[in-house]
Amino acid sequence: MTKGPRPPEDLNVREGQAADIQPIVALWRTSMAQHAQKHPIFTPKADGHIAFERFLAEHMAANDAAVVVAEAGGEIVGYGICQLRRRPAYFEPIEHGLISDLEVAASHRRRGVGELILGALCNWLAGRGLTRVEIEVATANEIAVSFWRKWGFETYCQTMGRTL
Repeated sequence: MTKGPRPPEDLNVREGQAADIQPIVALWRTSMAQHAQKHPIFTPKADGHIAFERFLAEHMAANDAAVVVAEAGGEIVGYGICQLRRRPAYFEPIEHGLISDLEVAASHRRRGVGELILGALCNWLAGRGLTRVEIEVATANEIAVSFWRKWGFETYCQTMGRTL
């Protein structure tokens, strides 16, 4: 249950469509600029938005992925992306879902929009028989880490890197 301000009454979480790509990219660009301030690994290429547009179109068309958007007042105020993943056959369960992106416009944060996007993604994955979902979150993004922990996600592995 959402605590604090409620989502806008006209909020609709739905499957993303080709017409949503540019508004999603605008949210992504804002998010990437904020992430790049926290760590340079998140700095997109100058034409990174073009690759992200292709990524979105591919995921919208794929049977093993979903893109959902939150729309309020005719404006895209959030989006989420998930896909099916396979682990090596010696693990149980082999298939799981991965949520690679979940972004809410600053003007709509802390109003339950992220929760509704998460719910839509989890429902999509569960509808395909999956029992586990994982996420990727920037460790420096403390607000996002807090959001994921609130919904029961826990750290079980860390990705570390260094410059060669």
